Amino acid sequence: MRSQFSETKSAGFHSLSFQQLQNKERVVLSAFTSESVMLTREQIVDAVQEMKLSSVCGRVVSLMAKGYLVSRGNYFCQKSKKYQELVGLPVPQQLTLNGIAS
Repeated sequence: MRSQFSETKSAGFHSLSFQQLQNKERVVLSAFTSESVMLTREQIVDAVQEMKLSSVCGRVVSLMAKGYLVSRGNYFCQKSKKYQELVGLPVPQQLTLNGIAS
């Protein structure tokens, strides 16, 4: 059984905002120079040229969770014959709709 102190402490911890970016997240964000830039994860690897695809995928997921990147559609890759997700910086209208900005 948990005590009231433990629940209060836990609620306080979960209310904190950890929005600091890791160095590798900053590298991924450097590939996006404007709101109009939309890239697949493989294109991000080509743009930054210092990370593997698996590392980029992990950073993209964390940046999407923090609201720094959003899904912006799909791209059909001729090489793999599959659709790949395009990600980009959120545009101001999306920020308002997602509740990120006021």
